[in-house]
Amino acid sequence: MSLLEIFQVAAGTVAGRDHTQVGKNNQDAFCFAAHDDVMAGVVCDGCSTGKHSEVGSKLIARLIVRQIITNKDKFQGGDDSISRLMQRIKNSALMYVQLLADGMGMSFSQAINDYFLFTLVGTIIFPDKSIIFSLGDGVFAHNGEVTTVGPFPGNAPPYLAYNLVTTDLATENPDLLDFNVHVIHETSLTSSILIGSDGICDLIDIAELNMPGKPKLVGPMSQFWTDDRYFNNPDMVRRKLVLINREATRLDREGPSLQKYPGLLPDDTTLIAIRRKPITEEGGED
Repeated sequence: MSLLEIFQVAAGTVAGRDHTQVGKNNQDAFCFAAHDDVMAGVVCDGCSTGKHSEVGSKLIARLIVRQIITNKDKFQGGDDSISRLMQRIKNSALMYVQLLADGMGMSFSQAINDYFLFTLVGTIIFPDKSIIFSLGDGVFAHNGEVTTVGPFPGNAPPYLAYNLVTTDLATENPDLLDFNVHVIHETSLTSSILIGSDGICDLIDIAELNMPGKPKLVGPMSQFWTDDRYFNNPDMVRRKLVLINREATRLDREGPSLQKYPGLLPDDTTLIAIRRKPITEEGGED
């Protein structure tokens, strides 16, 4: 049975309020792909000080997912094979970044700083095991248990491309520049997975606040892997994030005066949610 017959996927992203106010692009990116016997998703979060961090985020999210799908047969071993394959995928991504940065007609370090600084969180699902990994900060949830990766000292997360330039991190704590595998779990016991950028931390914190200008709560993170509407409409996650972050103006009838309600997500916010298909009344999966 194909994994897409067992699991459903929903995803979306929105630019942070602090970015849109100064005319910056959304520097997050996500990619998801599936084959019969493997599913892979990656969320990348571009460095906010990089001029065009979204470029590297979009390119490498797609590259890593493609590498996972291409190399899926080589993952079918123990934990050691997973570590070796994650290293191979990391090296492939770095080779691609190096090739692009070398050909951009600017200093190599400047190209890296402007285009290729991003953190990432990813997941791979095979018929027998499910994996969650990261490099840098972000958020993930497995079977409803939410884990925050970071923050790092000085609010300076490690970036994949730091493997290509001279940094103190490379000498003082080189392990931070490798993919960190957080979860290796039996897929038969996996009910849901969520991966996201660190903007998800703000989304968690505002769960009990009202949507801008509306008497309706933002709601808990669990909605993204429990609520059917996100899986029935492929654009619903993005819509919800946009509504949470949309500035609203409402007439205060007691004033009367106009009240402005700002968007609630200061940082770019991106997530991929995966859940096991609900069991129907007939006993099968939808």
